[in-house]
Amino acid sequence: MEKILDNLNNILNIFYSSIKSQGYDFINKISIISPEIFEKEPLKSIFISKNFNNMILILNVIISGIILYYVFKSIISLYSSTSINNIYYFIIKIIIISIISSNSLYICKEVININYVFSDTIKTFLEEVSNKKIDYSFLEDDISTLDDFFNLADKGGINGLKDMIICIYILALIIFFSIRYVVINLCIIISPFIFLCLVSNKSKFIFYFWLKIFVFNLIIQIVNYIVIYVPVVSKKEDVYIPILIGSVIIMFKICQVVGDLKLYGKN
Repeated sequence: MEKILDNLNNILNIFYSSIKSQGYDFINKISIISPEIFEKEPLKSIFISKNFNNMILILNVIISGIILYYVFKSIISLYSSTSINNIYYFIIKIIIISIISSNSLYICKEVININYVFSDTIKTFLEEVSNKKIDYSFLEDDISTLDDFFNLADKGGINGLKDMIICIYILALIIFFSIRYVVINLCIIISPFIFLCLVSNKSKFIFYFWLKIFVFNLIIQIVNYIVIYVPVVSKKEDVYIPILIGSVIIMFKICQVVGDLKLYGKN
């Protein structure tokens, strides 16, 4: 039994060491979405000439299908005496939306670039005001050894609780930002087809659904810097632990909002 506990202790020590050595750097990297995302997989493969041309080909096929559908609908409306949208209005609309859809990847890239510049400006401002680096490295000295983690009584209880909260916080952030990274990639990949939903009033809600997910996940980058700013500047103060716990709660609330798909579906 003692050997089993020792092995478990070693495994947990390795786990703790991994978090301490790599967790902060990983969170700092994956929490920042910049135009460089297009130079990484899977977007890098999509922007290869052959794959991009294939996507445009599929897009053109869908657009042709929409035009054929409208033509048949117009012919049927002549015999059924039902009203239909003006043909010239439809032609102008489909041309504009087709152009936007064909360039949607570049539009997404510019949106990401604007968000990155804006968030980086806020980060630089906060760093100049506080004269401290605004990232998750401020947690580096807070995780104690595994023995200290389990000796809550020797540490006065609250510090052991703090260590536990920080570990859960780091793991939750890794999962949260990883999911966010995947969601943003997915939003960019399907963007050419999503813009086509603007052709019909019945499918517009799909575009707005996509837009809310995409924009909200980008804005999180700005909110993230603001949330971690307070614990960074108050690290050596007596109120540091309550502030740290408060920042944890705020980030979990943000995770909850991101996961609430009902919110995205509302106009």
